[in-house]
Amino acid sequence: MRISELTLVTIMHKPSHDPLFIRKIYESQETIEQSYLEKIAVISNVTDSQVEKSLMDLDFKVFKIEKKGVAHARRSALKIAIEVSENTHFHYCDLDRLLTWATYHPSELIALKESLFASNADYIIIGRTDYAFDTHPTSWKKTEQVANSVFSTFCNFDVDITAGSAGMSRDALQVINKHTNDSYSMTDAEWPLLVFQTDSLLGSIRVNGLRYDDNLNASCNRSSEIVEWESRINLMNSVLEVVFVANKTKTH
Repeated sequence: MRISELTLVTIMHKPSHDPLFIRKIYESQETIEQSYLEKIAVISNVTDSQVEKSLMDLDFKVFKIEKKGVAHARRSALKIAIEVSENTHFHYCDLDRLLTWATYHPSELIALKESLFASNADYIIIGRTDYAFDTHPTSWKKTEQVANSVFSTFCNFDVDITAGSAGMSRDALQVINKHTNDSYSMTDAEWPLLVFQTDSLLGSIRVNGLRYDDNLNASCNRSSEIVEWESRINLMNSVLEVVFVANKTKTH
């Protein structure tokens, strides 16, 4: 397998026109082209047409789906990836996260494929260094620390599952597509847990590129600080639901 044989899989829902976001896509072109052989983007059917155009200008294969939430989009993206790509290794990354990575740490993103191919793991959880984690808002850090601690305790493996990025082999991708459960409203814990439960090998790396940029990564729920906290707590509970179910099954 050539070192360049890595497929990017990403999603985006962005109904409002955002000139900065569009500009960042074009500015990231060189870094993205050096990082991936193939690029697949799944966008909601109400995403701004300029986002679609910019991705197609960068030779992304763009697929539109109905807006049904982030978990539905992520699951759809993996199903599409296995159908349209013959590659053996994939990198899933939320598009806003990818653009932040390409903006602040482009050389790290370009070198990512070497780390993924060097690992024997079927699923590599791509988490954040202390530096990257600390750039996030307090409500994100406090709630994601809980989610990461619970998952790490269950799997006896210290990881950061809530950064929106993972590397996976074709075998792992097929396992996820076969067993993913639409009743869970988030996939951050579900995907690595599915691979873990098949006794396949989980791996982990931490990067600086998954840092936070308020212009690219901010939550939509920002009408007040309390609303932001409520949103992040609800998200944490959604992420951990699958772990709590798995723990009950294991102990009975």
